[in-house]
Amino acid sequence: MAFAAAGFAQSNQATVNQVGEQQTAAPTQTGNSQVVNISQNEGGSENYGNRAVTVQNASGGTNTITVSQDNGSKANRAGVTQQNGTDNTATVSQSNNSGGNANVVADDNAAASGDGNFMGILQDGSSNDATVNQNANSVRNQATVFQYGVGTGNGATVNQNNGSTANIATVNQGASGATVSDNVATINQSNNSTENEASITQLTSGAEATINQIDNSGGAGIGNEASISQASGASGAATINQTNISYNNLAAVQQSTGGHTATINQTTNSHDNQAFVNQFGAGSDQATIDQVYETANNTATINQEATLSGINTAKITQQSAYNDGNGGNQATINQRNGSGNTAEIVQGKVGEAIGGDIASGNVATLTQDGSSNTAKLYQAGDLHEATITQTGNGNVVQGTGENSTDPTFATQLGVDNTLTISQTNNGAANTASVYQNGTGNTATITQTGVPNP
Repeated sequence: MAFAAAGFAQSNQATVNQVGEQQTAAPTQTGNSQVVNISQNEGGSENYGNRAVTVQNASGGTNTITVSQDNGSKANRAGVTQQNGTDNTATVSQSNNSGGNANVVADDNAAASGDGNFMGILQDGSSNDATVNQNANSVRNQATVFQYGVGTGNGATVNQNNGSTANIATVNQGASGATVSDNVATINQSNNSTENEASITQLTSGAEATINQIDNSGGAGIGNEASISQASGASGAATINQTNISYNNLAAVQQSTGGHTATINQTTNSHDNQAFVNQFGAGSDQATIDQVYETANNTATINQEATLSGINTAKITQQSAYNDGNGGNQATINQRNGSGNTAEIVQGKVGEAIGGDIASGNVATLTQDGSSNTAKLYQAGDLHEATITQTGNGNVVQGTGENSTDPTFATQLGVDNTLTISQTNNGAANTASVYQNGTGNTATITQTGVPNP
């Protein structure tokens, strides 16, 4: 059965209820204060191969679209378009044993994502809100949200929770050349979250992006991928959380134009994870990566490049060894240009061994190009390697103050650790202070240029 409706006056309402399979609903409305409600739910029959496509061409504000394809929803498609206007709201739900191993329907009603569900929301305007729910044993579903136009305050939320596996969620906000600011995007893929992909792109100023791939159900968060890209505007904030039995995950943040903050948390039984932050442009950026509590084989990298006016801050923490006999963690910070930058790496912590193990085999690399920069290092455990390279004037190598150590000294505690420092200047002298406690440790300091302390 197919249903289509068109409305051309103001304050129209369209309601469509369909039970069964391979149903089509396609309401179209023009005006303002429009309302569309589409329900394609299971009711004693299978719920697959349905299609809901609705369009609102707004001449004013406060338009609403709600699409429900719940309860064993498989191979369904939902498409929502809201053009122009402000304060529009779109909500699409494909939940409760949604997606998975359904047969692909061989006609135009088949979902673009194969055996799972597919939905897309397009909103062109300002102060719009989009919500997608693909929850409760959500498998192989795909959700895409586009919010374009000018103005402020668009919000997008995608929920793929509770037994969330092999789902794809994408949010795009802003358009090249458009004046857009203060948008918020959130993707939640949590509670037994495995092999999911989440991506947020924001071409806006003052944007906030958050991706949560977290387990709070006693399961695990395994093999997930999360990426955030923020460009064409300053003061963006990006956060990726992959926590609570987090392993084999990938997290990446890319920010340009400067003045951004980035935070990646891969914590609690955190091993074999990868985290990357790239920040470029004018202004001062901040980046933090935490891979803590039973950690092993993790990789963390922060790259920051600023103009001479930028003051960047970067910190990587990898603490509490994972008792599996595998290798250590790798932490790398690269800061180029600018002055007054701070790079800090903390690996291991005295008194926090897990299962009787201690942190071992960690590698820390800090590279700074500019003046008046500070490199901070703390490593506790055995067989660690640290390399610090500073090029410029008035740079300093010191400690972090971790575990009540003297913050003026780069610190290595344990056995057979290696520290290599290279400083080059052509003006103000550089300073390097090192403290090693244990046996078989080696420290090499090379300073080139005008006399250094």
